[in-house]
Amino acid sequence: MNRVGTNKVGNAYPSIIVVGLGKTGYSCARFLAARGETFMLMDTRDNPPYLQRLKAEQPDTPVLLGPLDEAMLCGADRLILSPGVALSHPAIAAAKAAGVQITSDIDLFCEVVETPIIAITGSNANSTVTTLVGLMAGCAGTRDAVSGHKGTPVPALAGRLTGAGGDLLERAGM
Repeated sequence: MNRVGTNKVGNAYPSIIVVGLGKTGYSCARFLAARGETFMLMDTRDNPPYLQRLKAEQPDTPVLLGPLDEAMLCGADRLILSPGVALSHPAIAAAKAAGVQITSDIDLFCEVVETPIIAITGSNANSTVTTLVGLMAGCAGTRDAVSGHKGTPVPALAGRLTGAGGDLLERAGM
């Protein structure tokens, strides 16, 4: 667990940076805070959708808005990218080239969940297939949770699972 509050180059910034403060980034922030992690968030937008909610719940969590700070990203140990953040963004690509670990909400989920996972990807009908497989698993009595573009963000599921079944994840663009 990172409680030091500095990154690998010794700057006074958390070594974990969540990039993107939409639904997924907000869910990642809540997940990390619940685990006692020290982290910060970045978003290229001046007023991302979950900013006010995050500030109300976590007023001390640092948030940087506007252009991504390449030096800060390159100095981090781990970036957790929201689905809308492109790996090809110059600052993200520079961090990757600098050896920074690039992860996602799915990685956070997989670190703590021990139940089987079904991941459905694709560009056409993946929401439909996810819903269908979820209904089938529910009828068989094996499903714990379904997550995807239309459902609950993946990190939010981690604390709700019973361990009795499995988890069904929809993920486009994997």
